[in-house]
Amino acid sequence: MSTVLEPKPNETKPDIRSDEICSGNVKKTVSTATEWKTTYTYLGGALLCLAITGGFEWANRPAEIEEFGRVGEQFYADFVDPTLATSLDVFAFDADTVKPKEFRVERLNNGRWVIPSHHNYPADAEDQLARTASSVIGVKRGAMVTRWQADHARFGVVNPKQDSLNISEVEGVGQRLVLRGEDESVLADYIIGHKVEGENDQYYVRHPEEDEVYVANLDVQLTTKFTDWIDTDLLDISSGKVLRLAVNDYSFDEVNGKLTESEITELVREKAWSDDWRLDSLAESEELNKDSIRDTLDAIASLEIAGVRPKQKGLTPDLRLDKDALSSQGDVERLQTDLLASGFLLQAGEEEDSLNLLAREGELYAGTDEGLVYRMHFGRVFTGSNEELEIGFASGSESSNDMSRSSEGNS
Repeated sequence: MSTVLEPKPNETKPDIRSDEICSGNVKKTVSTATEWKTTYTYLGGALLCLAITGGFEWANRPAEIEEFGRVGEQFYADFVDPTLATSLDVFAFDADTVKPKEFRVERLNNGRWVIPSHHNYPADAEDQLARTASSVIGVKRGAMVTRWQADHARFGVVNPKQDSLNISEVEGVGQRLVLRGEDESVLADYIIGHKVEGENDQYYVRHPEEDEVYVANLDVQLTTKFTDWIDTDLLDISSGKVLRLAVNDYSFDEVNGKLTESEITELVREKAWSDDWRLDSLAESEELNKDSIRDTLDAIASLEIAGVRPKQKGLTPDLRLDKDALSSQGDVERLQTDLLASGFLLQAGEEEDSLNLLAREGELYAGTDEGLVYRMHFGRVFTGSNEELEIGFASGSESSNDMSRSSEGNS
């Protein structure tokens, strides 16, 4: 059996109007468009803000630092020939004595190299200066570590050549190297500071007229020590070539200018380098102490120059009175006083105008197989500072405890 349901007489189907359907779709479309419009508005505003910010930053950007543009450039690009250097100045600062130090070597017109601060003593400087000059050619500005003067002490590049220094800068004073050519023209001028930690041959360097500090590759040894610039070998003698050795051990009365005691010991050997020394005054029961002789010979061969003084005015190279330089008896007395302060005394010789130079600590003679005889006079033992040792006392007078040696070679 099947059942058919029919609608009730009063029941009707809902009438869905087409305009209501369209209206729903329009509402959805309008809502979506509004959301996109809002999104575009926000996006446009954000882009506008970015553009304004970027424009503001671009307009107010800091100017490019000029010094950074120098990185990679040479300090002195025009300096390419080390032989053009005719002088070298090294300025430093001794933190222990709190005093500036200055050293200079220069070439005279005759081609001779001298050290002006040390009485124009001849310098063994030509090769050394050439090496120094070559080592600072082509030095480039590496990384710039600062451009502020306040940082100079930290990097050790405070200028040592200035009138005054702050206490806080003493440990940060650098070494300044100045190379000059003809007419004192500057070829190179550097202030070299601390070594860069953990790096080989890299130092903090700056130009004296600039505040910027750069890292630079350098292989240079700067020294203000006098003996580093000269040939320190006083006699240039080999101990094995000495055939005759004589010691004149005496003392003299400084007040009266007279010799009081004297004892001469003379040793001789026939062949160089042998141990067959002979002492004529040796008793049969005595024997020579050959170890002592060898020590004496080694001491003579190893004598080194530690300081220099100019020869006193009024003496010739062969230790005679220079009458042209001594105009009065007062000049002679002043000469004698200067010598006595160093432990020497001039005594009149047997011949007219001849003088004998006496030394407080005696004399030593060494004759070689080449016919040379070295005569050495030993004065007072020196005491004083390193500077006083090298060039003498500022007052021009020597200390009462001064050791001076005079030597001359005769054939």
